[in-house]
Amino acid sequence: MLDSRGERDVFRAELPILGPVQWQFIEQVFANLAPEVEALAVVTATPLASIDPEGATMKLMGDRTDDIEAFRRGDEKNALEPDSGGGKQFPLAVANVHLSRLSSAITGNQLNLGNFKIGNIDEARDQWSHKFSRPEQARLLRAAGKARLSNRTPGAPRGLVFVSGDIHLGARFDVSCEDPPYRALSITASGINTIHGAPPTVDVLLSRDFEVADGIRSVLKEVVTNFNFAVVEVIPTGRGAEIQTAIAHKGASYALGVDFGLYL
Repeated sequence: MLDSRGERDVFRAELPILGPVQWQFIEQVFANLAPEVEALAVVTATPLASIDPEGATMKLMGDRTDDIEAFRRGDEKNALEPDSGGGKQFPLAVANVHLSRLSSAITGNQLNLGNFKIGNIDEARDQWSHKFSRPEQARLLRAAGKARLSNRTPGAPRGLVFVSGDIHLGARFDVSCEDPPYRALSITASGINTIHGAPPTVDVLLSRDFEVADGIRSVLKEVVTNFNFAVVEVIPTGRGAEIQTAIAHKGASYALGVDFGLYL
């Protein structure tokens, strides 16, 4: 179980998300997994691979510094709750994506044009696909893959699952990696729902099929906008556990098919 918020400091040059102490812990745990451990669950606050780093959210929000500039001005209100503009601000926000790249290259500063939905800056910055998080995101995905064979025989890798919440909906992803080669399930659940009606627009809270990093891919399998919780079934085989996941919610009786009596 990892904390991507308590140690997060995006201005720290090295390991700005998890920090050196947590990385020391991760490496120690992964290297010393007992041979009989057949399954590994990596738990993070937000999903480890749920949104395209080149998608709409990161393009619009990933480089913005509106709240930081407000903090520097002593503007507490806009530092904590930036004033989000309406749809008329969208063209300016799109122009900002392109113009800020030029401005940043020349002056090192962002233009922050158009305040379209900038109240979501902190949500974007909280995602593993944000530019400050991506190096550790890829490192963690690769390290978890290598841990499948730590102290195991080559033909019996551990089962691997990524577990998370905090995006106010339920979702399941398939994560695949070329180096080291593996496929794993990722499940996200939330008892809090802020999405009503139709599922959210693709690339706003999650993406369908995207490259997380070089050789790492994530594919969306299911979205649930009702109140929900995750069910993870681990079946030991002696050759690496089989892992099945489901998102339980009203009307989805199949998700309750796991015999909870086996685990109580």
